[in-house]
Amino acid sequence: MPVENAPAALSIAIIGVGQIGSAFAYQLASAGHDVTVIARPDSRRLQQLEKEGAIVLQNGQRAAVRVDAALDNEIVYDLVIVTTKAFQIAPLLPMLKQSSGKNFHFLFANFSPEKIRDALPEHSCAFGMPFLQAWLDRDGRLRTRISSGQKTLHSDIRWVKLFQDAGLPSAYEPDMMGWLRWHAPMTVAIEGVCVAGQRRGRGARWREARTMARGMRAGFAIIRGLGFEMHKSAKTFSGLPVMMVTLMLWAMSRMKSFRELLASGENEARAEAAELIAAAENKPNLASAAEAVALMLPS
Repeated sequence: MPVENAPAALSIAIIGVGQIGSAFAYQLASAGHDVTVIARPDSRRLQQLEKEGAIVLQNGQRAAVRVDAALDNEIVYDLVIVTTKAFQIAPLLPMLKQSSGKNFHFLFANFSPEKIRDALPEHSCAFGMPFLQAWLDRDGRLRTRISSGQKTLHSDIRWVKLFQDAGLPSAYEPDMMGWLRWHAPMTVAIEGVCVAGQRRGRGARWREARTMARGMRAGFAIIRGLGFEMHKSAKTFSGLPVMMVTLMLWAMSRMKSFRELLASGENEARAEAAELIAAAENKPNLASAAEAVALMLPS
């Protein structure tokens, strides 16, 4: 476990400048770091950022950033933060392999983080999970809700300090890969029920929440069947009766702001479910569990 302190000011690139990436960029730039944001070429978000040269809050406050459409391989960034979705990472790997960046930090739900680590053997890779709420309006202006009760998780203690010092509550997770793997079924269930609820405009139906609860339990069974030891954070959910999990998911889908925020993760839910199903392929003892996970996919 690295123990050295991060320097007072770092050169940081952030790939993915949606809600989470924008929130990180704003906080880190406001804390005095030299932040470059990388947005998708020809995207509306890139145009917004190039026009402003900053991350702009809805109240008008600004944090100046550099803006680019690609990672400059010649720049020796102290840290490259990636906040895309796991299913979007494959096209980025060739660019990341060529990067001169010293450290990479991947912050998103990811059933198979080892695939990324193994694809970048020459680089220092850390993993984590964001825990904050952020919204972008039509003009690309940011609103955040940052609470000390919600801590972004990191596998490298250096980045815990970096984020803490930038006003982003954080915690060290020694088994981040296990955490990510075991939370994949929960990600699919929560985002899936919010998608269902958002489509109705008033929350998911009970049967939809029950399908998600059963699928989440099946996802746990797949991971257990693959021989992975259960992460301690998943033990509470895995031990709850399906009826209780159904009630929790059903209630979550009726929280309007929560539902709207999580419903944006439909593609992520599909991709994580597909990873779980693929992991169970050619394993007859996991076939029924894979079928239950497949039922979670938004129709």
